[in-house]
Amino acid sequence: SVTRNTTTTTPTEDRVPPRMTIQQPIGNFILTSAPRLTFRGAATDNVGVTKVTWTNTAGNQSGAASATTVNGVVNWSFDVSLAVGFNTIQVRAWDPSGNSTLYSTTVRRY
Repeated sequence: SVTRNTTTTTPTEDRVPPRMTIQQPIGNFILTSAPRLTFRGAATDNVGVTKVTWTNTAGNQSGAASATTVNGVVNWSFDVSLAVGFNTIQVRAWDPSGNSTLYSTTVRRY
């Protein structure tokens, strides 16, 4: 008789959130007279980035950023309309496990 030892491996749960860099505009507080602003950046993850989303609390705006992937780096961008006054812009990069990284900035349009 032959005895075989088998080992069952369970994939480990991914708990590593994506990394994100903001390339434009830079700063935690932005002052502008422009009615629109373009945000650009890049995101990476140990498993992969599935999407990049954004919100603007002024006017309840939200959406998915346009994105292209080159060598595992997701380059993303979006244009956002700015209300006069304070706009809180949040950008979030997501991976397949639901981990996310958040970037937030305040834009004041005068």
